[in-house]
Amino acid sequence: MAPFAQVSTGINGLDEILNYLQMGDNVVFQVDNIEDYKKFVDPYVETALARNQRLVYMRFANHPALLSASPSIKVYKLNANQGFES
Repeated sequence: MAPFAQVSTGINGLDEILNYLQMGDNVVFQVDNIEDYKKFVDPYVETALARNQRLVYMRFANHPALLSASPSIKVYKLNANQGFES
């Protein structure tokens, strides 16, 4: 993939508002309910996998996992109580 390639969120209207995501962008959501966040995760993942993009899922919350490991999805389980720096 070319540097700074446009990446779709999987939601056409959001892509238009954001002018797509760029490789290296950080996206932060503050939600009260994990189901609200899942509404953004599912279309993003579906679109990325359809485009043969690999995904990395950094997991450190107590809610049920949103993604499962697969050849295209690498899952890292982190312990937030131990911190994130080595």
